[in-house]
Amino acid sequence: MQHRLEWAKKHQDWIMEEWRKVVFSDETKINVWGSDGCKYYWKRPSDPLQPHHLELTVKHVAGKLMMWGCITSEGPGYACQIYDGNMNADVYQHILDTTLRDTMCLGKGSFR
Repeated sequence: MQHRLEWAKKHQDWIMEEWRKVVFSDETKINVWGSDGCKYYWKRPSDPLQPHHLELTVKHVAGKLMMWGCITSEGPGYACQIYDGNMNADVYQHILDTTLRDTMCLGKGSFR
């Protein structure tokens, strides 16, 4: 988080022309059966559990979909599925060589 803050401070005075050369990208996991993260609720120890404190679960392996996408100053670029659900250097390089390059060919920025 500290690196992101430092990066933001370093670039806070950029003009529009500089930002037009930037592509932001990220990957995300989409779960078929909802979040696999923790959810917290506050209640007093003496209060009974309420229905909104409980969450139903599915008793089998839930599916997931890993995706990569990008956005430029011209709008969203192409997105792609990350097969096998694992991002590594080879997969990332392939995405840059294909999906990102295709986005750049749409006239949505330049990548150097």
